[in-house]
Amino acid sequence: MFEELTAREQWAVTASVLARLRPATSRASLAVRAAELAQSISFDAPATVAQTYSHGMRKKTQIVNALIGAPAVLVIDELRNGLDPIAIKQTEQLIAREKDRGAAILAATHDLWWAERFADYIYVLHEGRLAAAGTRKELLRKGEKSLEEAFFRIIGVKA
Repeated sequence: MFEELTAREQWAVTASVLARLRPATSRASLAVRAAELAQSISFDAPATVAQTYSHGMRKKTQIVNALIGAPAVLVIDELRNGLDPIAIKQTEQLIAREKDRGAAILAATHDLWWAERFADYIYVLHEGRLAAAGTRKELLRKGEKSLEEAFFRIIGVKA
């Protein structure tokens, strides 16, 4: 994020770069997409520089910026962190639409509840190593009702 630019200026820079990389795509169409994305998460980007933004406003700026070019792969780190409940819901809906569009979503999270709801495939990392991998159904053992229960069993910690 460029602290000295407004959200719209940051999106314009991204649109300019993408338009040069994809000659069939205009900056104007990318600017329209940025505005639609911002609207979908109720973000009326202020005319002030990002340095003055709250954590949630910075996150919304980054989300729009990341999605302007409709990427084939989207990497997310702690999507819900810093967003209010309304923005969380709207952003989750936006990410679901990106998934439906065919984008691959790679999300890093400590939020097991969120992973359980949204992940098709889960990798459990513990102490820098891969401890388990699979679908929710594959990770759960008999009697376990949640990914949290499976997680503690997998890492060998009694909850």
